[in-house]
Amino acid sequence: MATIRLYLSSKQQKSNGKCEIYLRMSAARNKVFRAKSNLYVLPKYWDEKKEKIMIPRIHVKEQGDLINLQKQLDALVTFIKYYRTYRRTQ
Repeated sequence: MATIRLYLSSKQQKSNGKCEIYLRMSAARNKVFRAKSNLYVLPKYWDEKKEKIMIPRIHVKEQGDLINLQKQLDALVTFIKYYRTYRRTQ
């Protein structure tokens, strides 16, 4: 079964402290693909277990940006899943 995993790049940190979110897609045991999402987040806002951005309940100035970033990430994962399903039916 194919899976899509998300993780932060710990090696490539920008000068503002943000790390890029990477996608790891495995189609089979021997087929693993890695791709950059071109989306960046501070490590303190990344949840490793849930593979999502943690949005604080209290209002911080980055809260709106974090919500938009999570929406972009969800849209990217949905697109990949849809494309994979579409390719299988062709």
